[in-house]
This record gives sequence, structure tokens and C-alpha cells, in this order.
Amino acid sequence: MEVANDSVSRDIHDSLADKLQQELLKLPGRQEEGEKFTIFRVPYHIRQNNMQLYEPRMVSIGPYYHKKYDAFQAMEKHKLRYLRDYLSRNNIITINHCINKLQGLESRARRCYFEDVKLGTEEFLEMMLLDGCFIIEFLMKLYHPRGESDDIFDVGWVKPIIRSDLLLLENQIPFFVIKELFNLIVPRNRNALVKMLSRYLSEEYLSKEEKADPQKKIKKADEKAEHISAMGDENIKHILHMYHLCYVSSPIAENLSTKSFRITEWLNPIKLFFVVHAFLLKLRLRRKPNSMKERDPRTIPSATELLEAGITFKRNMSKNILDIKFQNGILEIPFVQIEDTRPKVKIAAATAAIAAI
Repeated sequence: MEVANDSVSRDIHDSLADKLQQELLKLPGRQEEGEKFTIFRVPYHIRQNNMQLYEPRMVSIGPYYHKKYDAFQAMEKHKLRYLRDYLSRNNIITINHCINKLQGLESRARRCYFEDVKLGTEEFLEMMLLDGCFIIEFLMKLYHPRGESDDIFDVGWVKPIIRSDLLLLENQIPFFVIKELFNLIVPRNRNALVKMLSRYLSEEYLSKEEKADPQKKIKKADEKAEHISAMGDENIKHILHMYHLCYVSSPIAENLSTKSFRITEWLNPIKLFFVVHAFLLKLRLRRKPNSMKERDPRTIPSATELLEAGITFKRNMSKNILDIKFQNGILEIPFVQIEDTRPKVKIAAATAAIAAI
């Protein structure tokens, strides 16, 4: 009986060891582990108050909403049409060329997503091809039309919704995928993609006065594009990141106090959070030593809680949403106009999401 028990124990031991060994083999190499995730999910506890703020309404880009809702089916047909039009711009390029290019990028593209992408290789490559070509052809039709009308452009309210969808954190594909597909059809003008995107995204940021002057609008957008290109477009993570680089992270005046705390990094509110949170903790512990036991230390304090703790809010005149300073109990923040379609709201939402991970 004891021999039988030993045999069963060894079988369990060997089975568990084999199972764990297989799981270890699935892990990425150490070099791959060093690459940072760039496309995240918004945590449920943040998104539950307003799901629509974080989900696309018309076009899904990337794996998170791939074929998730029936509302996206109409746009899937347009993606096929846009693939056809994309290929027609360069008679040498075929679908096989595109697939071969994307196959070499598959592993790198998958590693950009915080969550494991469950799609098989064939479906993943198809999604990247259709989504990437849709973005490229959409921009080409907008800025380099060939005379033909387009169903999407014939409906005035469609373009703003598409722009809003393209600026959602969860609705992204890696920028290098778009760039490589673009280079297949426009190999000699590699800055053209950044320039078109900058012009398109500028519609969400420029003032009414700037929009009223087309030449001024184009000039400002092109200046942003040239700045990004000079930095190296390989640093662009995705379209939302490019919007941030072009229209949010503009240089802040150098005469700001060196003692102030500033947030100018891409979606990184951690510095400010810890400064404000430490200040809040100090005040609350001084007033109510046991009050903080009831609070989750990872929860960002609300404006009401900060006011109750004695922090003063002050508006600064910066147009940079991340130009935030905290000094001597005064939190200076820029004015933010809250509209569901504004990418400023999406960036704030993405900021909260990254902070919560």
C-alpha cells in the first residue's frame, strides 16, 4: 500500500513539474521582457462609471474590440474597401508583401499589449493589416484624394467620431505597424505619415481662431510633425501617443520654480500622485491618526478630499493639460473643457488607468 502511495505521489510530482516547465517555456525571453507595454486596458473600477468614454463607437482598432460588437460590422466592410484602395496606390505591392512584412512584426506587436492577445496568428495578422491599411487610406483620402468621392466622407458626422475612436487608449495598434505598411506604398516620403496625422489630430486641439485660418492651421500642424520627425518617429508608440507628443507635451516655460513638481512625461501621473498623497497623509494623520486605515492607499484622492485636507486649487493659464504644479499646499492645474469626444478627457482617463496598474 505504501509503495502504491509513493507511486501516485511521484506521478503527481512529475505531472506538476511538467506542467510548470511548459508554462515557463511560454514566457518571453529576458530581452523581450525588457520591452514596455504601450497599449493598456482601462481598469474596471475606473471605467464602470462611464463605459462609453473608453470604448469605440464606430471603428475598432486592435484586438481589444476586434469583432466585439455588431455596431462595428459596417466599418469592417469599409476596411476591406480601403485595403483594395491602399493596394491600388502601388501596383507592385500585393497582399502577400503586406502579410510577409507583418509576419516579421507579429511577436513585437503582441508584446505591446498589456493583456495577452488571444487571436491566432492568421486572425491577428488579418486584423493588423485591415486596421493599419484603414488608418493609412483614411488619411490618404483626406489629404491626397484622387478625385473619387467616398461614402465615409459623404457623411459629415462620421469623421469626428472616427477621430475620437482613434484616440482611445484601448483602441490602438502599434505605430510601427502603421509606419511599415505606409512605407510599402510611399517609400520615398517617410515623414508624410506623421505630417498627415499631425494635421488630422490638430482638429481636436487648435483654437477656433487657428482653425479659421487654414494656412495657419496647416503651418502649426506641420511644425509639430517636423519636431516629431526630428526626434525620430520610432519613438511614437501609437496614435494617442502621437497626439500627446504633438499637442499636449509642449515645452513648459523654463522659469517655473525648481521646487515645483511637474508632470510632462507620457501618461505618468505617479510623481504628482505621491506628492499630493503624501501631503494628504501628513495632514490627515495629524488630525485623525486612525482615519487612513479605512482608505485604500492606491486610490487617488478626489478633489473634495484634497480640499478637506487643506489643499488649495489654482488655475494656471497653460494649454498643456499635464502642466501641473504642487507647491506649499497649492495645486495649480490648467483649465480642462470636459466633452466626451475630446482627447483631453481620454488622456486624463488613460492617465488614471496607467496609474492604477
